[in-house]
Parts: sequence; structure tokens; C-alpha cells
Amino acid sequence: NRLDSAFFFVNKVYKETLNDNWHPVVLLYFGDVLFKMGDHDKAFACLRQSITLNEKNKDDYDGADACKTLARFFKETNQPDSAIFYAKKGLAHAHAIGFRMDILINSKILASAYERKDVNKALYYYKLAMAANDQLFGAKKVKELQKILSDEQQRQRQLELNRIAREDRLKQYIFSAGLAI
Repeated sequence: NRLDSAFFFVNKVYKETLNDNWHPVVLLYFGDVLFKMGDHDKAFACLRQSITLNEKNKDDYDGADACKTLARFFKETNQPDSAIFYAKKGLAHAHAIGFRMDILINSKILASAYERKDVNKALYYYKLAMAANDQLFGAKKVKELQKILSDEQQRQRQLELNRIAREDRLKQYIFSAGLAI
């Protein structure tokens, strides 16, 4: 949140990075910084350009991020129709590659935007968000993580036991060698 420093470095990278692959990513961050600095018009322009370039490059990952960011900004500036438009676009990009985090965030934006307009659509997007949330953070994921942690702890214990056994054998060899001498 050091916006002056962020602006300086993003601007520097923006001027140095004009290739087709990285330019849209830099525009995304440039738009993010500009929005936080209060220059909403320039921020929206950067993000729209990022989306256009990502679509040209067929980059669904960065396209999903740019659309999500723009949708969030439109939501924050109380422009629900634009928020819906870009969140739907971001959701389509995210679905194309199975990008669950952006599916979750775009669905939440859509559910929130539709709350006052269309309860059925709000419920649909809420369910979509909850499904993505469960896939990312649900009980099954928690159990998988607990199993991974348990396995890692067991592996660490075994490594420690092996190290102690090696040290004990080394001490026995040194003691035996000392007795032999």
C-alpha cells in the first residue's frame, strides 16, 4: 500500500515491458495502482486494454484476473451493470481453464450484484461460489492437507530416528575402536 513506490516501479516496468505476453499483466497492475491512487478513469482504461490484449493472446488466466479486478472496481464505484458484465467475462475465462479462485471471486461479485436485481441469479452465483469455495477450502481439502501434514511429520520423525541411530552406531564404532587400540 505504498502507492507512490508502487506507481514508480509499475510505471518503470510498463515502459520497459512492451512484449505481447507481459504487457497485459503490467497493465493489470498499473490499473490496480491507479485505481487505489484515485485515478479511476485511467485505471479502467488500463484494465480494459489488458483484457483486450489477453483476449488477443488467448490468455485466459490473466484475462480472468483482469476481468475480476475490473469487476471489483466497478462494484466499488457502485456501477453494478459494468461489474456484472466483467465478472461474467472473468467467470468465463476462469471456467475455461478451471481457475477455481477466480471462479470463486467472480461468482461472489455476481451474487452480490444480482442481490437486488434478480434473486434467482444471485442464488445461482452464490451456489457456484460455494461450490468453488468447497473445492478450494472444503472439508475434503482440509482432510487432504491434514493427511499431507501428518505424512510429513511422520517422515520428519523417521529422519530424526535414522539420524539418532547413525549417531549411536558411530559412537559404538568409536568406542569399539578406542577399546581395540
